[in-house]
Amino acid sequence: MDKLWKELQRRHVVRVGVVYALAAWLLAQIADLVLGNFDAPRWMMQTFLFLLVAGFPVALIIGWIYERTPQGLRREEPASADAELHDQTAASSSTLLLYTVWFTATASLAAILFLSARFVEQQRTVPAEEVKPRLVVAVFENGTGDTSLDSVGRLAADVISEGLQRTGIVDVVPPNTALHISRTLVGPGDPVARLAQETGATHAIAGTYYRSGDVIQFHAQIIDTSNDVKRRQHVAIEPVEGPFDRPDKAIDALRQRVMGAIASIIDPRIEQPAELMGHMPSYAAYRAFIEGLEVFWRSDFVGSRRYFHRAIELDPKYHLPRILLVFSHRNVNEWVEAEAIVSELERKRDELSPYESYRLDQLIAVGNGDLEGSYYAARQASSISPEFGPVMDGAALAISLNRPQEAIEAMQTIDTSRVLLGWTDYWERLTAARHMLGEHDEELNEALKARALYPDSLPVIFVEARARAALGDIDGLQQLIDAAIRLGVQLNWTAGGVLRATGEELIAHGYADAGRETLARAINWYQNLPPEEKEARSDNLALTLLSAGRVDEAIVLLEPLQQKYPNRFFLLGALGVAKALQGDRADAERISAQLEGIDVPYTFGNASVWQARIAAALGNGDQAMDFLQRAFSEGTGMGDWIHREPAFRSLIDHPPLQNLLQPSG
Repeated sequence: MDKLWKELQRRHVVRVGVVYALAAWLLAQIADLVLGNFDAPRWMMQTFLFLLVAGFPVALIIGWIYERTPQGLRREEPASADAELHDQTAASSSTLLLYTVWFTATASLAAILFLSARFVEQQRTVPAEEVKPRLVVAVFENGTGDTSLDSVGRLAADVISEGLQRTGIVDVVPPNTALHISRTLVGPGDPVARLAQETGATHAIAGTYYRSGDVIQFHAQIIDTSNDVKRRQHVAIEPVEGPFDRPDKAIDALRQRVMGAIASIIDPRIEQPAELMGHMPSYAAYRAFIEGLEVFWRSDFVGSRRYFHRAIELDPKYHLPRILLVFSHRNVNEWVEAEAIVSELERKRDELSPYESYRLDQLIAVGNGDLEGSYYAARQASSISPEFGPVMDGAALAISLNRPQEAIEAMQTIDTSRVLLGWTDYWERLTAARHMLGEHDEELNEALKARALYPDSLPVIFVEARARAALGDIDGLQQLIDAAIRLGVQLNWTAGGVLRATGEELIAHGYADAGRETLARAINWYQNLPPEEKEARSDNLALTLLSAGRVDEAIVLLEPLQQKYPNRFFLLGALGVAKALQGDRADAERISAQLEGIDVPYTFGNASVWQARIAAALGNGDQAMDFLQRAFSEGTGMGDWIHREPAFRSLIDHPPLQNLLQPSG
C-alpha cells in the first residue's frame, strides 16, 4: 500500500485529483449562475454535474498514464528505485496539472454554452402553453326593493356569461354552476370572493341594479380575485341605464361595457366577435324560458311547454325555447311534433348562435339515428357552453356508443353537490357507465350517494340494486326489493319493473337462484295489482313471465295483446321470442319475417333488436349478432341492457357477443 501511494504521488495523480475537484467546484458555481439566469430546467444543471463527476476518473487516468514533456504528452514509464521522487518531474507535473485543468474548464464551459443555447432556442421555438383567465359572473343584486324583479339579476349574469363564453378567449364558469354555488354560500365573508374561490375564478364580475322612476340602472365591477384582499383590484364599470319595462336593453349595453373593460384587463380580442353573441332576448321572454326550464328539469316535459311557447310568443327570435320544446316532445315519444320544430329551426339557422347551431345538429342527428354525429355535436356544444344539459346529453350518447369511460369523464366535470334537485338521471347514467366497465364497487359507492339524496326514488333504488346484484350481495338486495314494493309506482317506474331488471342482473352475474326468486316476486307484484291496473300493465307481466322462463303463461297473455294492439310491434317481437323458446321454429321465423317488413319512423332499430332476440332464442348466434349490429346502425344504443337480456343468455359464451360487450372508450 505504501508503495502504491508513493507511485500515485510520483505520477501526480493525487495533485491532479485535488486540482480537478477545485476546478469542478468553480465551474459548478459558474454553471449555476448562467443556467439560473436563463431559467433553464433542472435537467440541464443535473446533466452538467453528471459530466463533471464523470470527468473526475478520466482526469485521474490521464494523470496516471501520461506525462507532459517538451515533445508533448507521452506515456509515463515506471521509475527506478533511486529516482522515485526526483525533482526533475516537478516541472512536468505542473504543466500536466495546468493542461488537465485547462482541458476540463474548456470542455465544461463549452457544455454550459451548448446547453444554454439549446434551451434558449427551445424557448423561442416552443411557445408556452396559454393559460386562460377564468371568470365567474355573480347574479346581480336586486337593489330595487321589489322582489318580483329578482330574475333581472340572473338575466344580467346569464347574458354577460354567454357573451364572454362565446369568445373562446376566457374560461367562464357556467351560469347555472355559479347560481347553484352562490345559493349554498352562507355565513360571514365576501360572497363574491367566496364564489370565486369555490369556482377557481381569477376574476369575478358582480353588481347591483336600482330603479329610479321609469329607469333601471346597473352598476357593475370587475374584481381580480387572484390577489389577496389587501392587493385585490376593483375596476368599476360606468353605470348603464334603460327603460324600466325593458331591462334587457340596459343589460345588452351592460354586456358590451363589461366586455370592453375585460378586454382592457385581459385580452383586447374579446371586443371583436360581436357576431358570436347571439340574440339578446327580451326580459319577459327570458323570464318565461327560465320558468319553463325549472319545470322541464323536474321531468314535467308536457307542463314545461306552455312556458316555452310563451317565451317564443314574446320574442320570436329567441331560439333556445324552441330547442327545449324539441326535447320536451321527444322525451314523451312525440316525434312528429318534435321534427316539425326541428325543421323550423333549420330554416332559421342563420339566426342561431354557434351553441344553438350545435344543439340543432345534435337534434337532427338523433332524429336520423346517427348517434355518432349527435355525440360530436353535443360535445361541441358543451365545449362552447359547458352547461349541465349538453354535458349530460353527451354522457348519455357516450353510453349508447359503448364509451362508458368517456361518459364518466364528462360527468365528473359536474359538481355532484350542484346536481339539480330531483333530477336522478345523473346518477342513473353515472352508475350505468360504471356497471359497463365492471367497476361495481365504485358503482355501489355512487349509488349510495344517490340513495342518501333520494331514499324513496325507484330509479335510484334500482341503481343500488344493480350494483349489489353484480357483487352478489343477496342480503342487501332484500331490503331494496322490500322498499321498491312499498313505493309501488312512480313516474315511468314500477316496483315490478325494478324487480324484473334486478332479477335479470342477478342471473347475468351468475346468481341464478336468487334471480329466479326475484323474478317470481316481480310476477307476484303484477298479479296482485287491482284489476284495471293489472290489465293496463299486462304487457309488462308477459315480458316478466318470459324472462322467468314461464313461456306458456307469457304466450297466453301475448297473443290477445298482439291482436288488440297490432301497431305495438314489441308485442309481436316478444311473441316471436316466446315461440322460439317453446320450440315452434316455423312460427318464430314467420314473426321475424313480419318484423323485417315493419317500416315505422322513429323506432331506431327496435324491430332489428327483436329479430336479434328471436334468432338468439332459436340458437342462431351469428344471425343474432348481425341483426344487433344492424340495430346499432339504425340508432339503437348499447347501454347496460345487452348483458342482462334474457334472450341472449344462451349466447353468454359466444365470442362475438363477448367482443361486443367490451367497452370501446
